[in-house]
Amino acid sequence: MKTKIFIDSSAFFALTNANDQYYKFAAEFLNVCLDAKNFCFITSNLVLSETYTLIRYKVDFSVANTFLEKITHSSLEIVYSNVLVEKEAIKFLKKFDDIKLSYTDAVSFQIMKEQNINSAFTFDKHFEVVGYKCLPKIN
Repeated sequence: MKTKIFIDSSAFFALTNANDQYYKFAAEFLNVCLDAKNFCFITSNLVLSETYTLIRYKVDFSVANTFLEKITHSSLEIVYSNVLVEKEAIKFLKKFDDIKLSYTDAVSFQIMKEQNINSAFTFDKHFEVVGYKCLPKIN
């Protein structure tokens, strides 16, 4: 059985932007996972939306468009948010009102919970703060 890893927008952004401080870590980690062939990558439609917007605003349209095209032709599993997931995400945001979490993060956490995913390919420390393992580990 393959290990599920949730991919967050910070990892996607790093992978698409060679100038990002985490680009090297992201590329190396992805290559290791792809070579091992025992990982299943999962994300959400909200993460894809957030990533596209981030790339579009901080890099350019061409790179953002290429990102979407690559996602469309990849084996990445995309989980679509729904009313039940978002209701739980809102409860999560209220529970952790002392942490500056995005709505997308809260939906991601709920999807991870429902999918029994313990690790995220991310550079966003909020995942670790709420109890998930962040990959790759950076010292």
